[in-house]
Amino acid sequence: MSQNFINFADNECKGSSRLYEQLSLHIAKTPCLLNLCRNISRNQPVPNLFFAAVHYLLLKGYDDRLSEMYHEKDIDFNSLFDAFEEFCLEHQQALIQVMNQKRVQTNEVRRTAYLYPLFSMISQKNDAPISLIEIGTSAGLNLCADQYRYVYEGVEGTFGNSTSELEIHSKIIGEMTHDLNHIPDIRDRIGIDLNVMDLNTDDDYLWLKALIWPEHHQRREMLKAAKEIVTAENVELIEGDAVSILDSTVQNINTENTLCIFHTHVANQMSEDQKEELLKAVDLIADGRTVYHIYNNIFDKKLRMDEYTGGRKNSYLIGETDGHGRWFEWKIQQFI
Repeated sequence: MSQNFINFADNECKGSSRLYEQLSLHIAKTPCLLNLCRNISRNQPVPNLFFAAVHYLLLKGYDDRLSEMYHEKDIDFNSLFDAFEEFCLEHQQALIQVMNQKRVQTNEVRRTAYLYPLFSMISQKNDAPISLIEIGTSAGLNLCADQYRYVYEGVEGTFGNSTSELEIHSKIIGEMTHDLNHIPDIRDRIGIDLNVMDLNTDDDYLWLKALIWPEHHQRREMLKAAKEIVTAENVELIEGDAVSILDSTVQNINTENTLCIFHTHVANQMSEDQKEELLKAVDLIADGRTVYHIYNNIFDKKLRMDEYTGGRKNSYLIGETDGHGRWFEWKIQQFI
């Protein structure tokens, strides 16, 4: 448990959130807080869920003092550690209840910065409309990748929907070989999740905000803008186990459309057996139709894409991606 927080501090927080980095290192050597975290289900990323649970209670107004300390420009970390520990022990039962009821469902809309080029590339190659199915969709923000406007560092111009209220900035590491001006024609937007998040439900929206790290003000603004766009689109969200209902969901999709099944930062919450079942399910669905499977966290953290077309399967490495979509590698050079 202690190592989980050390790894989180070093691998996830450094350079992104000094608040969570320092709190993680403090928790790693604080037995009472580590014991509290043992109430979290094994299939959930512990630091993410624990910090989100605390943030959720703060957003609900449980402790204005600690909430203010979270947003101070020059944080006195010794005072913060004391206040944080005191808060967790005082509200232990409330935290346990939240950690038992909620899941890590970070709906990071900036991940569309690397999904958009893939959907665009697939659409252009197959010259057909795209039907999207997202596994672990949360509130479905990534299903509207074509409705956002994109700016890529070092690439001239803007891409996607030029009139969109949401502008997403990201950095491409490597040479972008695809024409980003091609906007994919997305006909179906279907999301599957064990617990679908409703953007129009106050508590669900509050939980999505709680999952955003306190210093990340821009992410909160992007969530707010994305909410307005997604609620205006024809997005279908289905609650259930994706592996079990994937085949029946696909049956209702026009076979002439190119099917894209995708998920980002979801498979890390699956067991090895569940991952294997998912890959088999995609293989079966691809028998007789064109399918693309875009994913990470199955074999490693890298973003990958499997292409099923003409009875053949081709696998492509896209590259490393930042968890919040601030940057991504683009290693795919040939898409035959």
